[in-house]
Amino acid sequence: MDKTAAFIPVFHAYIPLGHEGSIEERFLFEYLAEALYPLLRVFEGLENEGIDYGFTLCISPILAGMLENPTIMMRFEDYLDWRITVADAVLFEDSTKSHLLAHYLNKFKDLKYWHSDRYRYQPLKAIFNLAALGHLEVIFSNAGNAILPMIEGVKSAVSAEISVSVSEFKHFSEGAEMRGLWLTERAYSKGVEDILANEGLEYFFVDESALRTSDIPVVNGCAKPVVLENGLIALAINNKFGDKISLGNMAYCFDQNYAKAGAESIDMLAGELLPAKLAADGISKHYSGIDLYANGGGEYSPDIAKNIADNHAVHYLSMLCDEVNRHKVDDGVVVVAIDHESVGVVWKELPVFIDMLLRKMRFDQKIIQASTPSRYLSAEREFQLVSIADSSSSNEGVFAEFYAKEREKYLPELHLAAKRFEGSSFTDIRVADQMARELMLAQGCEWRFYTMKGIDEGYPSERQRKRLARFAACEQMLYTDIDYDLLSAIEQRCAILSTASATNFNS
Repeated sequence: MDKTAAFIPVFHAYIPLGHEGSIEERFLFEYLAEALYPLLRVFEGLENEGIDYGFTLCISPILAGMLENPTIMMRFEDYLDWRITVADAVLFEDSTKSHLLAHYLNKFKDLKYWHSDRYRYQPLKAIFNLAALGHLEVIFSNAGNAILPMIEGVKSAVSAEISVSVSEFKHFSEGAEMRGLWLTERAYSKGVEDILANEGLEYFFVDESALRTSDIPVVNGCAKPVVLENGLIALAINNKFGDKISLGNMAYCFDQNYAKAGAESIDMLAGELLPAKLAADGISKHYSGIDLYANGGGEYSPDIAKNIADNHAVHYLSMLCDEVNRHKVDDGVVVVAIDHESVGVVWKELPVFIDMLLRKMRFDQKIIQASTPSRYLSAEREFQLVSIADSSSSNEGVFAEFYAKEREKYLPELHLAAKRFEGSSFTDIRVADQMARELMLAQGCEWRFYTMKGIDEGYPSERQRKRLARFAACEQMLYTDIDYDLLSAIEQRCAILSTASATNFNS
């Protein structure tokens, strides 16, 4: 091999829209505390030491909107204060674990400093500031997080999902251009690439099954990007290396030395100390972020866990080098998806692992180096020229069977609403734009998220019903007098996707 291969890690997070005191807000707080802020600290450390690295952070426009919400960000400070209070209380009651509890107390105080003083309640701005330095790339998923093949019966809805994502990115980044897109569930069907290209995008990610089940044999598998007929680049996710981090039976996150989330006695105390303003609907157990025990059953040791993360980084880098040597592909690539839903609280040592891996990749070998999609694609490359198959990240890549139940349960009312909306002429653009936002959010694939969290399927069904009810209420205003008080209340309930409009669905 004449050229160094590239390792492109993509950390993807999707959290459904939540209001103050919702279960979704609590998920957001845990994402910030256990994943996003620790990762940002890793990247800042690498930048300060002048270490070349590459990492891609993918977030949804909905998540971006919540990170920009000043009220929610102020409430996150209250959430950290609660964690500090719990750690103080446990430390007072149990001196036998003083070293471990002091670790958590310092961690929570550091998080509060970074959130309040360092980033001034603006984590999204911090993300884009880091990205401007060139080593971190930020992309969005499609806007309302719909599974695009499921809503392709109304083409305007698919186009709107992508066009709004592009415009939301430009809005939040203060004018930057987004080059790539993450398709929800990596669900691809032929034709979506034309919509992506029309929005000026250059690449997107697909599941490796899109290549494996292609009608045309793909000689190099995931080791080479695919260029499609319209010039768009498809980067295939290598599932083997993603599973090793978070999903497979032998995934690192299950190591017996890593923290086992939750301790019943502390959860009970945490609930007693939770201030009323942080109470969340539907949550009976309150995770304080304090883990006393390891997966193997013994007492958790952060120092031992850090050493294990270092060992796992060595092992992972060795596997990557073996993969590159096995394929013998010049200038190849290994693209790995790391889903927040599978790690975060489950594997809170992930940021340590990422830190160790990126450092070792830079200094300990010359076979493979971390990069971002844009940096990798900016150089002259040889691509595979093949057609790719309809696919997704679930059920061996075949979405039709896997989503059959959900098509029947969630789609009929959505398609009916979208058909009524498509091509309509509107007497009031403010009302029409709110209809667009409600429809887009109703199309989201939240049932997958809640299933993973063990939440009853009735919950996402109820959320969709309420959004369609607000859509219908706005639609009714088009034919009667507009109730501006009601419209304002609906807008306030859905203060997100600010660039979504009726034009997106009727262009």
